[in-house]
Amino acid sequence: MGVSLNMIGCKKYLKWMRLQVLFPFLALLPMRWSYYFAAQIGRYDAGKDASRCALEQGLLKVYPNLGNDRKHLDRLVLRYFQMMAKDTLDCLLFPRFTATTIGDLIHIVNLDVLTRARNAGKGVILIVGHFGRTFMLMPGLGLSDHEVGFLYTAVDEKNPSIDPTELKYLRTKLQNGRLFSNSTWVTTYDNPRKIYRALHSGEIFTIAFDGTETSSKLRLEFEFLGGTLSLPKSILRVAAKTGAKLVFATAFDKEMGVEIILQPLPDEPYAAMCEAVRLLEQDVITYPWQWRLWSGIDMLWHSR
Repeated sequence: MGVSLNMIGCKKYLKWMRLQVLFPFLALLPMRWSYYFAAQIGRYDAGKDASRCALEQGLLKVYPNLGNDRKHLDRLVLRYFQMMAKDTLDCLLFPRFTATTIGDLIHIVNLDVLTRARNAGKGVILIVGHFGRTFMLMPGLGLSDHEVGFLYTAVDEKNPSIDPTELKYLRTKLQNGRLFSNSTWVTTYDNPRKIYRALHSGEIFTIAFDGTETSSKLRLEFEFLGGTLSLPKSILRVAAKTGAKLVFATAFDKEMGVEIILQPLPDEPYAAMCEAVRLLEQDVITYPWQWRLWSGIDMLWHSR
């Protein structure tokens, strides 16, 4: 028992050092060095992190042949952890971001797609997957005159899965994200009417369509990666009631920064969901290490 308690205490201390000391220190360095050292932390994590096993199991469920190619599997795992380390750093650098300083960090493709959707005047649902470095959409779009709202998991003491160290970091993340947005932000505990009001007022509102947080029994199934992906119907309901335009957004992880690609979706909500799933599948096939849900894939995907 004493050994177990000591191990728990050690893990908490290491998390505190990581989130409250190490990464904040990296955020003070020149940005190129910040991301270089974050990638080195990711390299360390790939060999030591306890979540590696679940990540590998998720990858092997979809790509069983990876079991015969250990080097390829190791490369995917390494790149995943390097992306996640850079993602941890991103929000701590936000206070330094300006339209000038992000020039080498954030490249946006098809910004006109979002502009046209916004000009329709019915609001825009920005559909994203748990893929790449999604939170970089905040500064990328905000500094391009497209402030976005956000639906996110509640970050407070009511969430038993979040310890005090992580809670402090996540609050900083949200606070820094708001530097680029005066739009509506809604938690999973809030009244969903806030989303409808935001869209009716013409805002851009971001919703992850492949989340595992909801327990809704109203779901749709789509062919995905040789199996079936089960997704909640919530976006369809919101889109149908508001008439909002739908745009698919991805923030692809690059060596240091991100490339944000915006793609139009059909006006009909179900057709839009089908296209969003197709686009996500295409991205996962091309960049499998950038999908963040491998560890929890059983919650929304099953083989045929």
